[in-house]
Amino acid sequence: MTGLILLTHGSLGVALEQTASLILGGQENVEVVSSGELSPVEIASRLESIVESPENHSDGVVILVDLKGGNTWNVACKIAHERPWVKVVSGANLAMLLSFFTKRNALQLDELAKKLVDDGHRGIDLF
Repeated sequence: MTGLILLTHGSLGVALEQTASLILGGQENVEVVSSGELSPVEIASRLESIVESPENHSDGVVILVDLKGGNTWNVACKIAHERPWVKVVSGANLAMLLSFFTKRNALQLDELAKKLVDDGHRGIDLF
């Protein structure tokens, strides 16, 4: 089962995970990391310990960050650069999270990461 790390600023990741759980029920192999009071070195250390777990190493892991270009993005990309079983996707939103949970057992890691981007875009509209 592909793992997920929600790496966000403040309590956004917790709120997204709780909301997805209300809709789909509780999910396994999900870690929420807030950059809040953590330095980039501390974020990297926490991410490394999660992505190196045997389950994530064999099945892959997506790091879903809230904002491209910030510390969360930069640290996650550095971690993923050295690990082909890790993909980083920015722009975390509820549509992406629901897509991840409903498709993670059906799609391979690369395909799943692309699908998250597509589904995240599809969830944005103007009326």
